[in-house]
Amino acid sequence: MNRYRFGVSRKEIKKGPRGSPGIGFKLTDDGNYDMEKKKLKNVDEPVDISDVSTKSYVDLIKNGLKSDIVELQKRSLIHSEHGDFDAKGKIIGNVKDPLNNLNVVNKQFFERNALTLSQTNPLKNFTI
Repeated sequence: MNRYRFGVSRKEIKKGPRGSPGIGFKLTDDGNYDMEKKKLKNVDEPVDISDVSTKSYVDLIKNGLKSDIVELQKRSLIHSEHGDFDAKGKIIGNVKDPLNNLNVVNKQFFERNALTLSQTNPLKNFTI
């Protein structure tokens, strides 16, 4: 039996009136679809990387990202509102010696360079 590509033989094909052509889609000059502000409805959730996304899927991802951001902000040591650092009671370790007057100092640097009441300023040559 002679079969077509989709498994239907010539004898099984029945003739009938052709249906309406439908609305169709217009193409832009670069070959993309122009939906002319029409909605694309009843789309399934995306599976492949290039699949279209539904609003509910995008909202789900957005809400998940928002909660991740909130959680990261809670754990952050820098308060973005004022830019202040808060070690939250933890020890800050492995701090290098300062390079300029605005750098934080470590304990060793402080003990080597701290003034006592009987000393003059040993840091007078320390500049930015």
